[in-house]
Amino acid sequence: MEPVKVGERIRNLRLASDLTQEELAERADLAKSFISQLERDQVSIAVDNLLQILTVLNITPAEFFREEVREIPAEGIVILATGP
Repeated sequence: MEPVKVGERIRNLRLASDLTQEELAERADLAKSFISQLERDQVSIAVDNLLQILTVLNITPAEFFREEVREIPAEGIVILATGP
């Protein structure tokens, strides 16, 4: 199992929400430069900042960190996927 790539996940959710980094930063009351660094996994994020971002992206922490296991019976392959 791979660790959750917080920055990558946030970037994907932001893009799926059709938001720019600037729009996400403004709505979450954070700096655009912080969002940029976060998406490139150059900084860590405090829980309260993560919750602000997730609120803007309309996703719960449980959904953000959920891992799904999917099996493909014909080939007996198990695929671990993270995300909503």
